[in-house]
Amino acid sequence: MYNIMCLTAFKNFITNCLNKLFTRSINRGNAKAVAMDKNLQKYINHM
Repeated sequence: MYNIMCLTAFKNFITNCLNKLFTRSINRGNAKAVAMDKNLQKYINHM
């Protein structure tokens, strides 16, 4: 139970960081960074 809670908190933390990076990437118009963020997001969602 505790491990699941930790993993969920960790996932949420990473997702928040990625969302900030993702927004920044879009603002910069950096297509490569946006694609990388999307792939990371997909990977985390499958965890």
